[in-house]
Amino acid sequence: MKNYISVNAKYYTSERISRIARHNYRLSNIDYLLEKGEELGKNIDIIYSRSSTQIDLNLNPLDKATIFKKEFEQQEADKRAMQIKKGYHPPKGAKNKDNSIVEMVVALSEEQAKEYINSGVDISVGFDKFAQNIKAVYGFEPLSVSLHLDEGYKDTNGDIKYNIHAHITLHNFDFKTGNTILRKLKKSAFSDMQDLAEKSFQEVGLNFSRGQSKEVTNKKHLERNAYISQQQTLHIQELANAIDIKQDRLKDTNGNMFILEKSIKQLQVQKDTLMSEYEELTAKLLNAKDKVQKIDIEVENTTKWKEELKKDIKKYLSKNTYKTDDNKYQIKNINTMYSDLIGLAEDFSNVELKIQQIDELNQENINLKSKINIYQNDIDTLKKENALIESKLQIELNKKYKLEDTNYAFNSFINDENLSDKFKSYIDSTITHNVEDIGK
Repeated sequence: MKNYISVNAKYYTSERISRIARHNYRLSNIDYLLEKGEELGKNIDIIYSRSSTQIDLNLNPLDKATIFKKEFEQQEADKRAMQIKKGYHPPKGAKNKDNSIVEMVVALSEEQAKEYINSGVDISVGFDKFAQNIKAVYGFEPLSVSLHLDEGYKDTNGDIKYNIHAHITLHNFDFKTGNTILRKLKKSAFSDMQDLAEKSFQEVGLNFSRGQSKEVTNKKHLERNAYISQQQTLHIQELANAIDIKQDRLKDTNGNMFILEKSIKQLQVQKDTLMSEYEELTAKLLNAKDKVQKIDIEVENTTKWKEELKKDIKKYLSKNTYKTDDNKYQIKNINTMYSDLIGLAEDFSNVELKIQQIDELNQENINLKSKINIYQNDIDTLKKENALIESKLQIELNKKYKLEDTNYAFNSFINDENLSDKFKSYIDSTITHNVEDIGK
């Protein structure tokens, strides 16, 4: 019975943590999952915390992802504090290009794993033990284990071929020494990890063995079919067909990605243009409102002046005239009346000018208020257009994320099945055929 175990290591910057969470906790769209009811079992998740051994995970996927990312962020903060204490000030956020995350994709042979699972054996203990041994031997801080039993495909006979594997996510930092680990690892360490995986599983009673190393297989100069057999890959011909299918999908993905990138850039330009127009219109609107406010104040002051002038005229007439018994008005004292009239003369001379100014101001006010309405309508239109573009942009970005997940899944498929060399040969062969076709 085939009982191989294989380990493939990948390294990422801290920015990758969200994508890892989306994939491992099934929050992203994954097109190679088995149909509901065809899974080998329920996926098993373990999240480690430096404050406790493990976190109870009877939670929904979104809560798991949130806890996982918060634990990583806390460890990143603790790491930074330790580094600063030692005199090193690492860059923050996107500027930090260090590989903070190490992901071990540990794959098991289908035959042995299915026998354990169908017998009720919890194989997740093997992955947990491996994560703990990785920490003990190399110092990597475990973050999580995600055992996936819902991946695979159907061969030409309709039989399900399960891709039984787990993602072990580790923090590239030793909290005992305060140092990162990857840069100081010897090349042989990754080969030794294959042995450590075998040892870890056998420590908990799970009989899995690492495959032969490349050095051994190359020394024996095996024929291609024999080499494939010794690598213990599952039904290699079916997997090769699956690679062909996934390669076609990848080509489509890359083409769609280019189109999406172009569309996103165009939408971003449209959005920037709209925002520029919005800011310009908003400035015009505020300026128009400010002018209207000043005109309203000026009209109000002029109106008050007219009212005061009317009162002054009434006082002048009341002071300098009197009403006779036959209801006629007579001047009390011509000299006094003339003297008082001189005081009002200047105000009288400005009446016509003031009235004209009020009419002009009122007309300007009407024009400005009309502009304000136009500006406001234009701004409302721009807001709607901007909201539409934002919606389109988000749709395009979601498509991009989905394609990136598909691309990531394809690469995981190649690595998880130990088909990197075969895939490289496949690509080289494809390129050669294409060049020959062009020559013809």
